[in-house]
Parts: sequence; C-alpha cells; structure tokens
Amino acid sequence: PKVFLNAESENGSADGIQYFVRVAAPPEAPPGFVDITVTNPDGSRATGQRLIEIVAPGSLPEARPGDQNIDTITGASPRGAFIGQRVAMWIWGKGIAETATVTFDHPSVSTFRQSEVVANSASHPGFAGVRNYLFIDPTATPGPVGVTIRNPNGTQLSVPNMFQLLEGQGGPGNPGGGGMGNCPDQVTSIAGITRVTPLVLERGKKATVTIEGLAFACGAQVLISGGGLRAVSAPDLYRTPLNPFDTTLTWEIEVGYEAELGERDVTIINPNNTSKTAGSAIRIIDGEADGEASFGCLSQPGRTAYPTVLVLCGLLFAFVRRRAQR
Repeated sequence: PKVFLNAESENGSADGIQYFVRVAAPPEAPPGFVDITVTNPDGSRATGQRLIEIVAPGSLPEARPGDQNIDTITGASPRGAFIGQRVAMWIWGKGIAETATVTFDHPSVSTFRQSEVVANSASHPGFAGVRNYLFIDPTATPGPVGVTIRNPNGTQLSVPNMFQLLEGQGGPGNPGGGGMGNCPDQVTSIAGITRVTPLVLERGKKATVTIEGLAFACGAQVLISGGGLRAVSAPDLYRTPLNPFDTTLTWEIEVGYEAELGERDVTIINPNNTSKTAGSAIRIIDGEADGEASFGCLSQPGRTAYPTVLVLCGLLFAFVRRRAQR
C-alpha cells in the first residue's frame, strides 16, 4: 500500500491510500458489494460501506440510485483515426463520471493506456470529457466506430458512427494537378481551417468545394458530416509559394437528391492524427428535384501524385440531433 497525505485529487482535503488486490474466483469471492476498513498503526480505524462491487466475468455493476447519470455524448475529436496508428481520441458530453468506462463496437479498436476523465473540459466549457488512448489494428477495415460510455451507477449511452477508421495515410509528394510546390509533409500538425466555400450546396447539383487553412499535410483526409455526397474528381492541394503552410484543398462533388437538408461540419485530419473542424461550414438546400441521383457513403482516392483519400461519410457527432425538415 501507498499512502497519499492531503491528496491532490481531493484538493488537499483528504488523504488517500493505493492498495493492490487480487479478486478470488467464486465462491470465495461471491458477487456483491464490499466494505473497506482502513486501520492505522495506532489502532484507530474507519470503515466505508459498499465502496466497491465484485461482479462475475462479463457482467456489469448494478445501478446505484443517487449516483451521477450520464446525460449526453456530444462529439469526438479527431473524428477519424488512421488504420495501423495510435491516436488520442477525445470524447465529450454531459454527466460523464470520473470512473466511467468507454467501449468501442469495432473489434480492431483497442486501448493501450487507461482512459482519463475530465469533469470540466477546458476546450468545451460546461461539458465533461474523456481522453482515450487507442490503437487501430493494421488489418482493420475502414468504416464507422460506435462508442458506449457507462457510468458507475449503471446508466449508459451509445452513439453509432462516433468516428471513422480511415485507410492509408498517404505519402509525401506533390499535390494534385495545378499545385504550387510540395505540400507540408506527413508529420506536420494541422493549424486551422480558415474558410470553406461555397456556403450553400444544392441537391442534385455539382459544385467545387474549396477549403482554405494552415498546414494541410500530404495525405490529409477530409470528412464531411452527413451522407448523400459523391466525389466527382480527386482533390487538389495548393500552397502559397511564399508560405508552404498556407494551404488550400479543392475538389468537385455532387449532391444527391436524398442528401439530408441542413448544416454540415467539415473536418480535415492530417496523417499524424491532428485535426481541425469547421462547424456548420456548409448547408445543403433543396434544389430542383428533376432527377433520381442517390449516393451513399463513398470514398474517393486521390491522384497518384497526391494520395489523399476524400471520405464523404455520414458521421453522427451528437447523440440527440434534430433532423432538418425535408
């Protein structure tokens, strides 16, 4: 055992003790709640009742009335992870308890370090967050990953399509046609998205979407929330000759007639798993419904010179999201 006087986790108002135990198999250690007694060398002692619970393998703890309930799971950052890499995945919401557990519904996603829960997120005031240290198996197939967060009192929430597994991380080289010089290399961390145009896309029409920002790297990937979009051509990356970190991505897409109306987020993820998101950057409106174009969730590889993969997929970033009226 190790004693912590005036424990920092308790703001110095209480002591703590770290004690490592092995739980025997039933019937020696039957499932149920356990009291814990701590005895000091002077013989003084105190007992905490029902502090921990022993559960059978594969079982979950009982719900404990009065404990904190999880309310919402709001989003994840980054919104994609490259296959074969490690990534620190931040998930935030409301009502996430300090000892909450996080599980993922994709067999190729595993943790290599214990998750860390933050009661008050600095980046998202008013929300709690949990940072997960994930390894994506190199044999994984691209696709969505769902997340479940369970609080100690047994309340839990699940969100499908919380983030995407992305294949390949591209490689260094020149941008696609018309690019001006080499783009920043794969180890570069993205610095920001400054502008997305056009602001409005119509169902049933094609448009050239332009994303301007700082330090889009070779092999960067683009995620647009919602479905119904198709990449017509491979994306092109441009940089300003005087500043290689002043970068722009352009590509032509087509909006299907079934694309959900409303606002869409645009996210760029560099190969080193740094990402930036422009929230509600574009809006889908109803165009002239004179055709039957219908597109699902598709991936469009980049040109050979610039192996970007453009992923236009449906991502669910909020557990409860109001659907726009069709």
